[in-house]
Amino acid sequence: MPAADVSVTATYVKVHTVTCYVAGEAQSPVERLNGATLSLDDPDAPVTGLQFVGWSSSNDLSALSYVTNSSTVTNDLTLYAIFAAQSTTSYVKQTSGTVDGEYLIVYEGDAKHDAVAFKGSLEEFDSAENGVTVTIISNTIASSSSVDSETFTIDSTTGFIKGTSEKYIGQSGYSNGLTTNDNGVANTFSFDNGNAVIGITFSGGTVTLRYNYASDNLRFRYYKSGQQNIALYKKTISYSGYTLGLPVTVSVTSAKYATFSASQPANFSGKGITVYKAKVDEENNVVKLTEIENGIVPANTGVILYSDEVKNNVSIPVVACSTSLTDNDMVATVTRTLVQKTSGGKYNYILQAGPVFNMATESGAYMPANRAYLSTTVDASASGTRLSVVFEDDQTTGIDDVRGKKADVRGDIYDLQGRKVMNPVKGGLYIKNGRKVVIK
Repeated sequence: MPAADVSVTATYVKVHTVTCYVAGEAQSPVERLNGATLSLDDPDAPVTGLQFVGWSSSNDLSALSYVTNSSTVTNDLTLYAIFAAQSTTSYVKQTSGTVDGEYLIVYEGDAKHDAVAFKGSLEEFDSAENGVTVTIISNTIASSSSVDSETFTIDSTTGFIKGTSEKYIGQSGYSNGLTTNDNGVANTFSFDNGNAVIGITFSGGTVTLRYNYASDNLRFRYYKSGQQNIALYKKTISYSGYTLGLPVTVSVTSAKYATFSASQPANFSGKGITVYKAKVDEENNVVKLTEIENGIVPANTGVILYSDEVKNNVSIPVVACSTSLTDNDMVATVTRTLVQKTSGGKYNYILQAGPVFNMATESGAYMPANRAYLSTTVDASASGTRLSVVFEDDQTTGIDDVRGKKADVRGDIYDLQGRKVMNPVKGGLYIKNGRKVVIK
């Protein structure tokens, strides 16, 4: 028992819940005290080739709003992992603002001296030639293996500067020199006419990180005065092909054919669905279907799908893809789109059961999102004009023309596994007389 009365005051701190979605899947919620930093681990990419870009409070790819690990949590959060298929890295000169992240510390050179970056590897420390030559174009230094290994990580909160060697740079007192150790030294950061001013203050004064280009020195170190200005070039990663990593859902009905498009690349490999691009031979009035053998459909690209079995809500994963399809007259409708008879000087056709490409009407009709239509200069409403469909080997399939005329079907018919079929299903893909055909 205490010898005297003791007053105890309870202090309550609100706890916030952070819910994160990765490739559409909710992760286990994490909790953060009010006012704490976010500090989340980077998630693994859903497929090879995608890179994690950051956490966004919006899942609208056209209006991303990123939050960083240093963000202060003041309310419950729902965050979405954003990935990208491509990236390019460069180092861009910073002339103002907070210094935080990965940098090259650079002497920018002059008419007689090359531009030099301080070696973050600290292989040559406080000695001559502790820099590597770099090329600066429009305040940018291109990424390369020799440059990327020489960066420094600067922490704006502590003022510490850490090299790729995991050692920290600094100075031990008010004198010219440079030290390195396992513990960081607090630097201050500011900018003066585009130059970076990095200093450490002692009782006797402040030493500043500068570059000495005297012939017997050529080195970066802290100086009490004089020497050459330095600049900070921040590592900048530019991404393209942004995605949430969400799989897309696809269905193919008993009609066996469907159209498809999506705002992110999709991989149909191993899903039992064959993917075709379509190119109109406008001289012969035929539509040539060419199989996309790897099953990968680039973002914002229209294609035709085929399955000899009904497919309901098949999950198709996203994939890293920066290429585009050539010789393809299918037009994507990533969002709900009005498709009319003509647009952009071309005639538009909509895939119907059969399969049949029917010309769109003058007034048009809305096509759902994630579909596609055929667009060509061929006017199939003209008398006698026919758009038959052929596969890549130029063998006619027997698909109806745009007016629904039926192909003549004679001879034994086999399925794609070589088994004779007595009662072929209308719209099915079979082998007849050694050719792929679609039965009408």
